[in-house]
Amino acid sequence: MNNSSSPDKLPSACEYLEKLNKKDMSSVELVEQTLSRIHSVNDKLNAIVAENPEQSIAEAKEADDKRQQGQTLPLLGLPITIKDSIDVEGFVCTGGSFARENYKPKDSTVAARLRAAGAILIAKTNCPEYSSSYETDNAIFGRTNHPANLDHTPGGSTGGEGALLAADATLVGIGLDGGGSIRVPSHYCGTVGIRPTVGRVPDTGSWPETRDTGYRDLMCIGPMARYVEDLSLILSVISGS
Repeated sequence: MNNSSSPDKLPSACEYLEKLNKKDMSSVELVEQTLSRIHSVNDKLNAIVAENPEQSIAEAKEADDKRQQGQTLPLLGLPITIKDSIDVEGFVCTGGSFARENYKPKDSTVAARLRAAGAILIAKTNCPEYSSSYETDNAIFGRTNHPANLDHTPGGSTGGEGALLAADATLVGIGLDGGGSIRVPSHYCGTVGIRPTVGRVPDTGSWPETRDTGYRDLMCIGPMARYVEDLSLILSVISGS
């Protein structure tokens, strides 16, 4: 399915994967392009809280090598951004709280599944402390702004993802939703997202923890995107007990 009717509209993640598989472009080119788009808007949006461009480019080169060798993976070489309340090895995971300012985790289950599918996790995105607000602001990184009007909020709590998607900066992202934290930013920003059924996607490695404390047992990890076809693509990878 081709959703990019406008020449100025960024293609979907599915379309980019088709380009990669046809070798019309390399993963290095796609990662560099995505990082460039993020950097071009982030000074105004304040949506990114952590990145490692050198590591991302190195992983993209590895993905290109795998494709040249004939390896096939569902997300091989695709850059993805992820909310800063979900553990990703190589990045801090603050959840917007000074209590976790220097916490450096191992991969959450979702992050591990994305990597195993060939995805490249290029940046962490801003969220309110405890993912407990319909706006995105915290004492560590400050406020994330809506790309259509910098005086407005992109919503919360996965507002960093929503803002980048609305700005056509990231291709697809991963959010966390208990009472609207994927759905509200998607609504505010004119993008799309899914809050899966509880248990469909493991929340192991997300914060605040839920299973051991009983806190917010309805919290769900799910995909956010600019096209519905991309939600289906990512959800199929991260789902499963």
